[in-house]
Amino acid sequence: MNARSGSWWLKSKTDPRWNSHGSTKFCGGFCMPKECEDKLAELILELGAPPPPDLQYGYMKD
Repeated sequence: MNARSGSWWLKSKTDPRWNSHGSTKFCGGFCMPKECEDKLAELILELGAPPPPDLQYGYMKD
Protein backbone atom coordinates (compact mmCIF):
# COMPACT_ATOMS: atom_id res chain seq x y z
CA MET A 1 0.00 0.00 0.00
CA ASN A 2 1.29 3.42 -0.94
CA ALA A 3 -0.14 5.74 1.73
CA ARG A 4 0.81 9.40 1.87
CA SER A 5 -0.56 12.77 2.89
CA GLY A 6 -3.58 14.32 1.25
CA SER A 7 -7.01 15.78 1.85
CA TRP A 8 -10.39 14.23 2.64
CA TRP A 9 -14.03 15.31 2.47
CA LEU A 10 -17.54 14.32 3.52
CA LYS A 11 -20.46 15.41 1.33
CA SER A 12 -24.23 15.14 1.55
CA LYS A 13 -26.62 16.79 -0.90
CA THR A 14 -29.64 16.25 1.36
CA ASP A 15 -28.09 17.55 4.60
CA PRO A 16 -25.19 20.01 4.20
CA ARG A 17 -24.54 20.02 7.98
CA TRP A 18 -22.50 16.88 7.31
CA ASN A 19 -20.27 18.51 4.68
CA SER A 20 -16.69 18.65 5.95
CA HIS A 21 -13.11 18.56 4.74
CA GLY A 22 -9.61 18.44 6.10
CA SER A 23 -6.09 17.14 5.67
CA THR A 24 -4.58 13.79 6.55
CA LYS A 25 -1.10 12.44 7.05
CA PHE A 26 -1.97 9.09 5.48
CA CYS A 27 -4.50 8.24 2.80
CA GLY A 28 -4.82 5.42 0.34
CA GLY A 29 -5.77 1.78 0.36
CA PHE A 30 -9.41 2.52 -0.48
CA CYS A 31 -10.35 3.20 3.15
CA MET A 32 -11.53 6.30 5.00
CA PRO A 33 -8.61 8.31 6.44
CA LYS A 34 -8.42 8.35 10.26
CA GLU A 35 -9.05 12.12 10.45
CA CYS A 36 -12.18 11.67 8.35
CA GLU A 37 -13.38 8.84 10.61
CA ASP A 38 -12.79 11.07 13.63
CA LYS A 39 -14.78 13.93 12.08
CA LEU A 40 -17.64 11.59 11.19
CA ALA A 41 -17.81 10.32 14.77
CA GLU A 42 -17.73 13.93 16.01
CA LEU A 43 -20.60 14.90 13.70
CA ILE A 44 -22.70 11.92 14.80
CA LEU A 45 -22.35 13.06 18.43
CA GLU A 46 -22.78 16.76 17.62
CA LEU A 47 -25.85 16.32 15.43
CA GLY A 48 -27.33 13.46 17.45
CA ALA A 49 -28.29 11.51 14.38
CA PRO A 50 -26.95 8.84 12.06
CA PRO A 51 -25.37 10.02 8.80
CA PRO A 52 -27.77 10.67 5.94
CA PRO A 53 -28.08 7.86 3.36
CA ASP A 54 -26.39 9.95 0.66
CA LEU A 55 -23.28 10.82 2.74
CA GLN A 56 -20.14 10.09 0.74
CA TYR A 57 -16.47 10.42 1.58
CA GLY A 58 -13.48 10.88 -0.63
CA TYR A 59 -9.78 11.62 -0.45
CA MET A 60 -7.02 12.83 -2.71
CA LYS A 61 -3.32 12.20 -2.27
CA ASP A 62 -0.95 15.17 -2.44
